[in-house]
Parts: sequence; C-alpha cells; structure tokens
Amino acid sequence: MTGWDRLDPQFKLANRGQAEDIGRKLHAVGCVLAPRSSREPGAVFSAPEVEYLAELEHQRWVAEKLAARWRPGPRDDRARRREDLVPWAVLPDVVRERNRDAIRELPSILSDAGFQIVRLSDTGPTSAHRPDSDEP
Repeated sequence: MTGWDRLDPQFKLANRGQAEDIGRKLHAVGCVLAPRSSREPGAVFSAPEVEYLAELEHQRWVAEKLAARWRPGPRDDRARRREDLVPWAVLPDVVRERNRDAIRELPSILSDAGFQIVRLSDTGPTSAHRPDSDEP
C-alpha cells in the first residue's frame, strides 16, 4: 500500500474513475449513496448483486484501460499489456473474486468515509434491472 501523495498519477486517475462510477453501479441495483445516519454501513448486496456489480466494475476497468491504449497480453506495464483485459466470462476466477471482494467491501469503505448505501423502493424504475428481481 502506498499513500495517496506517493501514488503514481496513473493509479490516482484509476482510483478516481472507480470512485466516480460508484453512483452508476449503485443505481443499477436500485440503491443510492447518502450521508451516513448511523454506525451501520447501510444496505448490503445479495450474491447476485455482488456478481453483477463486480462484472460492471470489470467492464469499467477494461474500458478505462483500452481508452488509455492498453492491450491484452501477458502483463507488461511498460508495454501497456494486461492479461485481464478480457470479457468477464473468460476472466480467471481468482481475478473475478478480487472484483467480488471489492464490491463486498464497498459498504464498509463508504461507511468509513461517512456515507451509507440506501436501497430504494423495489417499485422504482431500477428494480427491473436488479439481478435478484423477479421481473423479466
């Protein structure tokens, strides 16, 4: 772990991109971010939501890397190659699990920053998009 002041600019940019995308991902499962009103971190994600959000994060990361002219291949940071620049379906499970862990930790991380995840009513417009929804 490196402190923010010593972090390479490319990693600062990547962290900002990930943080900026939190609202979009929360909305995708019928949640929003709000100031923390208790010690509890707020809503937690179901297993299908974790899977869906982890895949969304991977897709965001791939798009970010490709836009920065990275290409698939054996990892070589100087040559801008990463073996993980592949679709979720063919991503090794150990890498998928890292994405899932990041999603599982999100409520706690946001709580530490003074926020909580609030689940909106299931009758809202995003409920049909939730992976655990009974709606088609």
